[in-house]
Amino acid sequence: PPGHCGDAAVAGDCRDEDNSGYFFLSSNCAQRMAVLLDIFIKEKVYSAYPIYVPEELLHQLERIDKKRRYLNEPVLIKSIKYIPSARRHLYYETKNLSVKEKLVYRNIISSHDQDIHSMLNVIDEQSRIHVLDALLAYQYYKLMASDEEKVNLRFEEYKNKILLERLMLPSEKEKPINSPQVASPKDVSPPSSWSLGFVAEKGNKPFTKLGATVFRKESVGLNALEYNDLVALYMDLGIRFDNEAVFIDKFDIIRLKDFKTFYIEEANENPFSWRVRAGMDRYDIDGDRSYDYLLDGGAGLVKKQGNIGILYGFLNASLHTLDPQYRFGPATGFIIGETTPIKLQIDYALEFQLKDFNCQPKLEGKAQYQIDKKSAVQVSVEKSDRERMSISYIYFW
Repeated sequence: PPGHCGDAAVAGDCRDEDNSGYFFLSSNCAQRMAVLLDIFIKEKVYSAYPIYVPEELLHQLERIDKKRRYLNEPVLIKSIKYIPSARRHLYYETKNLSVKEKLVYRNIISSHDQDIHSMLNVIDEQSRIHVLDALLAYQYYKLMASDEEKVNLRFEEYKNKILLERLMLPSEKEKPINSPQVASPKDVSPPSSWSLGFVAEKGNKPFTKLGATVFRKESVGLNALEYNDLVALYMDLGIRFDNEAVFIDKFDIIRLKDFKTFYIEEANENPFSWRVRAGMDRYDIDGDRSYDYLLDGGAGLVKKQGNIGILYGFLNASLHTLDPQYRFGPATGFIIGETTPIKLQIDYALEFQLKDFNCQPKLEGKAQYQIDKKSAVQVSVEKSDRERMSISYIYFW
């Protein structure tokens, strides 16, 4: 169903009808659709890249349509409509319930074998309609999230009981669910990028950097992941023209932040967000170039502040090849800007060493101005065991 795999993929429980595995970055809904489209249209849609995401499909269809319009041929995309996933629809359906309605709703969910009609009698007719609508949304979500045929049959039978109860009440105009729209893949930046920038670092000579990323969706960027980060195969090359030195300044195999701005408590979803980074940073220590290979991660809680942004707190732990090798500590931060061209992210952390518990404060900031879908300017600062500032122009393709 539309919108289902997008939410389920985060939890890793989405599977295709042929029972093949679902992989978010390669074998996914967009990749399957691209393969099917290649059968029916003359242009080539699917390219066997190691990474293939919905944005790639939509951008390729746009490129085909641009050429078709030039040749005065029928286009492929007539319109784009946002359809919330079953999970997102359920969240905002239950969010609109009153305190009393939510209590009845949760009592019914936790008491499957009891008589629904008698449990609904404690609230008035209008409230019963609200609760039953929420119960139908919950059953639909459970059906979408389950793979087992027997479980599906049980959910279907229970959903029919709720539906019968709803049919006994008056009809009403369909009310729109107040679910904020997620940006269309058509309206966001393409997934790959080149960048050109300048880095100033305290105690060292400034240098120019050239960057390339296979897949880049950052919290401060124009993407359909809300406030999340998903960056894969990212590398910055540093160049010092005075001595013709070329070096790798930064390399990320994967950098991922899953900010959980909502969760379904009735479905036993946990409220915790998480982050992970596997990569390498370059340090100039007493004039000698050193590389710190690291695995860094953390878990915590996120609070959405309306349309302004999010606040978050994490507990982090990391493993490094440079001393101190084992580090842990709390971190907090915020991101401002959801639909604005300028987004700002600030992180502040305390890193404790495992051996002697010495503490190193760490401050990181990043701001990005989106010029258009394919270009942006980003400024970043870092203050920890090194101090640096960089400014970059990013081209997405």
